Amino acid sequence: MRVKIELNDIASFTKEEAVDRIKTLLGKSADVTVHPESDETMDVLRFALIQLVGYNQLCILNDSPYEYDAKIRLLKKEILAKVESELDSVLLANECKFNE
Repeated sequence: MRVKIELNDIASFTKEEAVDRIKTLLGKSADVTVHPESDETMDVLRFALIQLVGYNQLCILNDSPYEYDAKIRLLKKEILAKVESELDSVLLANECKFNE
């Protein structure tokens, strides 16, 4: 018998952690996939940001708690640079479509 279960995980920092939590509860044979809460643009963007931030933020918190604020500011800059680069790529691709 195949049973499908859906839930919103509010405790995990990364999708890997969410998968591990569910497999711990349901067993190694559980087929677990992790997705944004919906297909809405902001949910997808939030999901992507969580993946970019999650593990790195935990490492900073565990490895450098006294330098947390400074290192988080640096992490934010790094992630914003990645987002800006991707946005530039999308804008350029759209401009190319306009000219076709």
